[in-house]
Amino acid sequence: MHKFKAFFCVFLLFPTAFLSFAQNNTNSPYTRFGYGELVDPAIGKNVSMGGVSFGSRSKNNINPSNPASYSNIDSLTFLFEFGAGGRISYFSQNDGKSEVNFTGNLDYLTLEFPINKWLSSSIGMIPYSFSGYNFTQNDSLSILGQDEKTYYTQSFSGIGGINQVYWGLSAKFFDHISIGVNASYLFGYLTNSRSLIFTNNGYSSSNQTSNLTVSDINFRYGIQLFHTFNKTHQITIGGIFENKSDLNGVCKVITTDADTIDLSNGFESPLMYGGGIFYTYKNKLSVGVDFLQQQWAEAKYFGKTDTLKNRTKISFGVEYQHNPNSKNFWERTIFRLGANYGNSYININNNQTPDFGISFGVGLPLKNSKSIVNFGLEYRNMGSSAQNLLREDYIKFSINTAFNELWFFKRKFE
Repeated sequence: MHKFKAFFCVFLLFPTAFLSFAQNNTNSPYTRFGYGELVDPAIGKNVSMGGVSFGSRSKNNINPSNPASYSNIDSLTFLFEFGAGGRISYFSQNDGKSEVNFTGNLDYLTLEFPINKWLSSSIGMIPYSFSGYNFTQNDSLSILGQDEKTYYTQSFSGIGGINQVYWGLSAKFFDHISIGVNASYLFGYLTNSRSLIFTNNGYSSSNQTSNLTVSDINFRYGIQLFHTFNKTHQITIGGIFENKSDLNGVCKVITTDADTIDLSNGFESPLMYGGGIFYTYKNKLSVGVDFLQQQWAEAKYFGKTDTLKNRTKISFGVEYQHNPNSKNFWERTIFRLGANYGNSYININNNQTPDFGISFGVGLPLKNSKSIVNFGLEYRNMGSSAQNLLREDYIKFSINTAFNELWFFKRKFE
């Protein structure tokens, strides 16, 4: 009981830290478009497996990506998990210009617990998207009737993000079927500013700032079908679905002359669906494949449905643990590898930026405990010089801890 109170207090205190760090995790010009860089709800070990999560059913890690997975928790177990990460980004252009920067933040906070033998629940706070950038461009133009070129500087900056607090329920039926649902409250803001400054010829400069705030309740539905063959082969087929939803977005645009334009009811999250297969052999080797589709082209953004593009993502992951029941540290150590490929939802000059990533991770077991400390390393690439776009390469390193404790039993003393 004392443990539960301690962790509950930590859970209440962490939102402040989460909101403080959530704005410092990127400095990418690509986050200027749409709602910023989207964050898939795969967390912890699933990130190191390339994001594979729809068919994953773990007793030791929380998987909010598919709420049907919660029912796999042991009836005496309480799970508490949080993670943080850092990111080194390298930007390059065809003209040879490049830049390197570093950012870091707290990633997520989740907990999971059983309600009875067939019903379980999870509560957590995870990011939905984030934005952060600050860059300038210097250029010139020739004006008809003037011999001298007009030089100008364009500046762009932005900050913010959309977060989500979720509560999920999962029920298991007939030892082979699990269904679940996450009810999420999405909230946050995105601020984007741009300015145009002329350095000669006396032209007036201009500034514009847009402030978008969103608040919405969204639902994610999940299902998993699972079975064990000959006590050695475990197969799970999972699927998720989200309806298109109104984000209740309100945007205020402030221009140079202090005019304010209010825009509302023109922002939506997309219809989304995905599926995956997860196979485990003798509780040692696991292999998973996922497919995800987000129909952003049909979702409103500033009242239009042709601004963004549909997003598709395919993920593949592998996990190996030599002997989960061994007392030897290295035999209980978990190794993970993954990769994914897709396209971004942002639309730049009718180009859809490709998105590729590979990942590696290890899970280190704590002594005399089922708790695990996970370390992950992920490389991603966005943009392509072949499309005359800015290329972004970054390496993200992460650490997360999954506390697995037996809390729901009474000790007997003789």
